[in-house]
Amino acid sequence: MLGLVSESEVITRTGKFQAFGECLHNVAFIRNKVRTDF
Repeated sequence: MLGLVSESEVITRTGKFQAFGECLHNVAFIRNKVRTDF
């Protein structure tokens, strides 16, 4: 079992990583949509 501090650190890091990945995915989706529109 990990300590409470390290566990919370892992959760926050994975959360930030997921949010960053979602942001990149949205940007790529918008770029593809703009390309198809024009």
